[in-house]
Amino acid sequence: LDITSLHAHMNPYIQQFSNALQSADADKVGRLLDLRLYYTGGASAFPNEAALRGKSPDSLASACSRVQYPYNDILAAHLQAAISIMAGPALLAEAYAHQSRAINAFIGEFQSDTNWSLPILYQLILDLRIAAQRADDAAVAHGRKAELLEDAARILNKCFQLTFSDRASLDESKKWGTLKVICGLFKIYFRLNNLRLCKNLIKTVENQNFIPLEEFPSTQIVTYRFYTGRLAMFDGRIKEAGQHLHYAFTRCPASALNNKKHILMYLIPISLQNGQFPRPSLLHKYHLTQFINLVHAIKIGDLRAFNEAMEQHQEFFIQRGLYLMLEKLKTMAYRNLFKRVCLLLGVTKVPIA
Repeated sequence: LDITSLHAHMNPYIQQFSNALQSADADKVGRLLDLRLYYTGGASAFPNEAALRGKSPDSLASACSRVQYPYNDILAAHLQAAISIMAGPALLAEAYAHQSRAINAFIGEFQSDTNWSLPILYQLILDLRIAAQRADDAAVAHGRKAELLEDAARILNKCFQLTFSDRASLDESKKWGTLKVICGLFKIYFRLNNLRLCKNLIKTVENQNFIPLEEFPSTQIVTYRFYTGRLAMFDGRIKEAGQHLHYAFTRCPASALNNKKHILMYLIPISLQNGQFPRPSLLHKYHLTQFINLVHAIKIGDLRAFNEAMEQHQEFFIQRGLYLMLEKLKTMAYRNLFKRVCLLLGVTKVPIA
């Protein structure tokens, strides 16, 4: 009964998956392997929560058996991951294990395949990173060690080697997937606060034998420039950081408000160091009101307001690695205070005593 019921619910989904594979529609295969909707309950996912509820691994394997190998195994692991996700935080590590099994099955096929399946790789590594991050967060919340993001980084490094070392002709080369994998590794390394490993990836992109950066999709370039900008900022290379982050902000689509907000968050301290003060309307537009009083305090040299703004939003700034850089802007607030005093006194020097 379980298998018969599952086949009835799953037939449309499995048929779409098989048809997409047969027509080499990797974008559609990737969309059908997207796990993200299951984190919100799975009611609007395909197949939805009702179709998957209570289904055993054996029944899932049976339902997927008519899909060509190894995609039958990938699909069964994907569906088991979806069920684990919908079961709640206690099974998020199990969901990661299923997703890991799915991507490892894919890697075995990808090694000898052409680059047609790159969109499938992109979806699998995205879901792997999210599953690892969610599972690690749940582990920390229950007093356990977070270790799955490090495992996800190991798998993504394997994908990096497969794409970067491909020797096929450029039009069929899997090298076109390298930048996407690098961006995924950036996200993991920043989350793990292991920025040293990012520098090795940047050397790969800057290698003269690598595909010119401007030939990659704009979305990938924006992500890459955002992370290289943040890395330069943390290394104290402020001018370079500003160039990368400004590029990312201006090239990021206007519709991607959340992404633009995230970029602007790191661009603001650099702009302030250069004496450029963002307008309140801009900060309101991107819901970065934490900066409004701080920017105004620096601009008018109000040290009390500066300290109050830093204290009020201390946790926000610390969590995003901005606090120390913003604290250095107190010097600018002092400078603007002295400038105002000089203007009021009509002098060019302020007497100390």
